[in-house]
Amino acid sequence: MKKFASFALAFLLVLAMCPTFVSAKAPVNLALLEGASIDNSPAYLTSYNGNLLDGIVGTSEYDNKWAGFYYNVDSEGNENENNNYDGEKGVFTLDLGKCYANIDSVEAHIWDAQGLSGIASPSAITVYASVDNVNFTRLGNLAFGSETIDWAVLSLDTAINARYIKYEFYHAPKSGVFMFVSEVAVYGDGTEAVITEPAEDTVINLIPSDANVEIFNISADDISYSFGEDGS
Repeated sequence: MKKFASFALAFLLVLAMCPTFVSAKAPVNLALLEGASIDNSPAYLTSYNGNLLDGIVGTSEYDNKWAGFYYNVDSEGNENENNNYDGEKGVFTLDLGKCYANIDSVEAHIWDAQGLSGIASPSAITVYASVDNVNFTRLGNLAFGSETIDWAVLSLDTAINARYIKYEFYHAPKSGVFMFVSEVAVYGDGTEAVITEPAEDTVINLIPSDANVEIFNISADDISYSFGEDGS
């Protein structure tokens, strides 16, 4: 009995020293969830106006799985009537439909053709994030993959909350008239972010309008002020 008790105690001690593993949520491509949409998606006529949110990536076929930024000028510098961006950068915004927490990766599936068949290589793809579609924070540049047709990816060191992701495709000069993208992706764990709205009434509303006060700092929880010499 003593031997059994000693063995049981030793087993419990070893078990206590073992680390406890908590399984994390599997990554979710938030761009494929219901409610996601693209504002100002690139489209060249009816040839290259692919859906960037259908989960289908483009191949080396010249088809409608690709969406194309297009810019061209003639020998006299006149712009083509089918141009769909300014020749420097093409921009579109992904609306995820709701604000998500724990976003840690932003991606785009592109054709880095380096001028083949007029398909340019973007010199850079810069992405920004926002919760309100007004104030955007620059996240950085996507890193291009090793293949001609591949995912360009930005893995974030710190996860963020966001609803809107803005993509800016910068055109490499004299490299081609098209920039091609077939899909975009934003990965997180699917958790919705909690956005707190400011209160309608703040501390400043409680101060009489005729009071002689000097405000140093205003916040919902803390306010400091000083009265004038007459005590009013």
